[in-house]
Amino acid sequence: MSAPGILTDAYSLSFAAPIKDSCQSWALLSAEVEGGKIRVEMSRPLTNEDPSDRNFIDDAAWPLEPTKVIAAWGDTATMSYHGTSKRVQSTVRFFGAAAPVDPIASLNANVASSDYTSFLIKPSTSSNTGSSFAIPVQETTYMEFEFPVQGAMGASDDTVAVHMVAAEAVVTPGNEAYVHHFVLDGCSSADCSGTCNKLWAWAPGAPSYALPSTVGFKLMGSGFKCLKIQTHYDNAALKGSLTDDSGIRIYATKVGVALRSQDAGMVVFGDENVVDGLTLPSGKSSTEFQSGTCTSLFADSAVTVFNEGLHMHNKGQVMVATVERGGQVVRSSRVEYYDFDAAGVYTNPSVGAGYTLQKGDVYKVKCFFDTQQSGGVIFGLGSADEMCMSFVSYYPAQAGLTPGACSPQKSKADNAVTGAQFVGGTFASIASLSGFGRFFADQ
Repeated sequence: MSAPGILTDAYSLSFAAPIKDSCQSWALLSAEVEGGKIRVEMSRPLTNEDPSDRNFIDDAAWPLEPTKVIAAWGDTATMSYHGTSKRVQSTVRFFGAAAPVDPIASLNANVASSDYTSFLIKPSTSSNTGSSFAIPVQETTYMEFEFPVQGAMGASDDTVAVHMVAAEAVVTPGNEAYVHHFVLDGCSSADCSGTCNKLWAWAPGAPSYALPSTVGFKLMGSGFKCLKIQTHYDNAALKGSLTDDSGIRIYATKVGVALRSQDAGMVVFGDENVVDGLTLPSGKSSTEFQSGTCTSLFADSAVTVFNEGLHMHNKGQVMVATVERGGQVVRSSRVEYYDFDAAGVYTNPSVGAGYTLQKGDVYKVKCFFDTQQSGGVIFGLGSADEMCMSFVSYYPAQAGLTPGACSPQKSKADNAVTGAQFVGGTFASIASLSGFGRFFADQ
């Protein structure tokens, strides 16, 4: 809005001045300036055919987050860059109640009297460190902390299974800038050896993790006997004397309480293994990973996906995930303006109540990057490196779907014998783009 009474419908494809839309879908209902504040009321159809607009997604029910909104303002009659002090980002829940029932809040409120319990796993309670962690004076550090489930829960033995039903990140106050992400694994042996499977991935801006009411990750009994947190520390300023005790609060059914009806699983599509030698050129580029035939490892004919977390690093701009069945795209989802600082693991709202992934489906992940200011960026584990992954939670768990089965192998030589494929020429180069364009997913 350039002045009270004038509303312009515009869109943006980049960090540049918005472009006036040929189809003016927004209608101004009222506008006023009072006490140094601007108040605007406007409307637009929830859905329309304008390719420059995006339809509103029903965000009423958990686990969908409120819709993200951004705002900026200026003091001139013409539109210009607002600077860093005149902008804000927030969320608005456009559908249903302003605050739908948060299952984690409910668990916290009733954990003492309910069939659930909670326990916090963090460096000072880990079996391999037992104290807060001294963050090294280096840019990137990966540290793994191990927690035998029996001890973490205070159980008398580990023969009786429970279900993990939710998890939330607990970051040491003041350390928010240094905790880049968590990856939570479940391991088959009590000492965290043997096969380990991913259970959850968190990065700043990602919401807490609550499984559907009939689903849980099985711990103890025939399930995972040990939990492992991989923490990525980012100390770009090389600051010394930093200690951290950040961890994850786990919510689980109490020992002896009936388990939920479905065991959950997680699979990572994209570049889970981080292929060696993948370098991004200077400028705008894209790369794509496809799962190949890994879904043929399903014991069941289909699974239900209930959560999809899309992950890149700071050079990531756009991310698209598609499911193909018989050569036809049956589902497509995307994050159009990726911002690691706002949501390092973007929880895809289009998953809604869940979607079906069938045996034999091909899952493709395509990532778009902008390295105009920093050529030679590689795919890797470092904070300044890049990634392209989709963390997919589903049920029922498929025992034959081993870790890394749906991604190219780390060694380029091993990729000749895996079903997962990398798309974009050789492993040393990827597709360069002159720009992302209006319909970037078609490039």
